[in-house]
Amino acid sequence: ATVGEKGWLSWAALWTDQWTHVGRAEAKHMSEIVVLNGAAVYQCVDRCAELRALFEEYCIAFHQRLVSASPVSSGTWPNDVEVPLTEFGEIMLGVRQREQQFVGMKVLEMIQAQQQVSWMSSMSSQHMHDLQREVVSGRCVLVESPDGSARRVVGFTGIRLQREDGSLLTILAKKRLNESEWEPDGKLPGVKQDPGELPHQAL
Repeated sequence: ATVGEKGWLSWAALWTDQWTHVGRAEAKHMSEIVVLNGAAVYQCVDRCAELRALFEEYCIAFHQRLVSASPVSSGTWPNDVEVPLTEFGEIMLGVRQREQQFVGMKVLEMIQAQQQVSWMSSMSSQHMHDLQREVVSGRCVLVESPDGSARRVVGFTGIRLQREDGSLLTILAKKRLNESEWEPDGKLPGVKQDPGELPHQAL
């Protein structure tokens, strides 16, 4: 596996007691190494109750995905470069609603700060208010993406049902309740994951 420019190769030492390497890292270009003192990180995090709770929930969710990762449950084994289902948004789907709200409100604060320094407001106050209500009620999980933008995440497990002749079950259209017209769709069927549920557990 290759870690590209602006990518990270991170040792999961904060989330596990023991880590067994399955490969060897070799730098092809000039790189930087960042070393964190685990005890110092814990001391800093411990000063804020909300951050400490998020830290603990993140640890539990990461470890759960690490020990359950396999070709059957997540498509691949974990390795030194990647642990399946541990992107930040995926981890946030596995923490408690209180921690989801904490992160979501911070993202909303970031959006509001960006709009204050922008000439054009990309989001109306009503839309912002609706998004805030969804975050508080738990209907929406909001995270910050690597490029600094806000992103909504949804736990959804797609199901691929295929017959021996190659025919594939597909949703071609959908109709909302109390509506008469069908709306074109075109996707695989699936099921929404419950809070903290892994994709294979939703089936």
